[in-house]
Amino acid sequence: KREEGQSERYLKQFKSPTEKFAKAGHGQRMCNEITSEDVLQWLRVNGWAEKTWNNYRTDLRTLFQWGIEEKYLTINPCDGVLRKKVDDNEVEIMTVDEISKLLHRAAAPRPGALKRGDGGKFLQADLEQVDFRDCLVVAVLGFYCGLRPERELGHMEADAIGEEVVRVRGKTTKSRSSRGIPLSENARAWLKLCPPMKGKIIPKNFKRKWKALRQSVGLFDEWPHDVMRHSYATYWLEEHGDEKRLQLLMDHESADMIYKHYKGHTTPSEAKAFWALLP
Repeated sequence: KREEGQSERYLKQFKSPTEKFAKAGHGQRMCNEITSEDVLQWLRVNGWAEKTWNNYRTDLRTLFQWGIEEKYLTINPCDGVLRKKVDDNEVEIMTVDEISKLLHRAAAPRPGALKRGDGGKFLQADLEQVDFRDCLVVAVLGFYCGLRPERELGHMEADAIGEEVVRVRGKTTKSRSSRGIPLSENARAWLKLCPPMKGKIIPKNFKRKWKALRQSVGLFDEWPHDVMRHSYATYWLEEHGDEKRLQLLMDHESADMIYKHYKGHTTPSEAKAFWALLP
């Protein structure tokens, strides 16, 4: 997988279930002796959720399929293990008011730096004086380009942000293909408020600062997974109604899945307010 050029993130995720399966008593066995019942019992005994079950089954199947290609075995034991039906969870997005509150606070100049109290928690009074402008670019590109902080933005450098387009390099994407994402008029206005940037756009201690920024405006002790990306997709689809175009912008695997996950979760008026939100 490394020779294929897979990312370190992928390799780590792939390694976890295969190592767990080996350590569960199968690591010293001949691979052609492992049966579907062995895989099924391993999945059952750990009581994993349906999505984890499916992901782990897929990773093991990939491993054994490589074994078939190398002629170590002739039958993939995972083929006899059914995938679980997963109920689609409704995506969670932020309201325009919440996004406005977060962006305006991130854009506001302040004289202080981030500090913690004796218990290790951020001091609410001090947070009012903390300057969070180095987090603004992450918020803008998250909400208005659908980019993830831990993946695309984590590897992005300042020169990728143009006057009208943000360039995403292929090495940071699932498909390994580069793409350009247009910057909306209001996104460009917000980016003008960001401090000068050189090198990586993610600030030092980003996770700590991002949590403190949210705390300062009373938003989310636990940040919903990919909520900026989901917000972007939901408001974009409502505004433009073109799931195939959105699939390309998001580097998503399926236009049908785009439509299924993001259609109908907001209203035309809310979408217009999102794309008209200015400093």
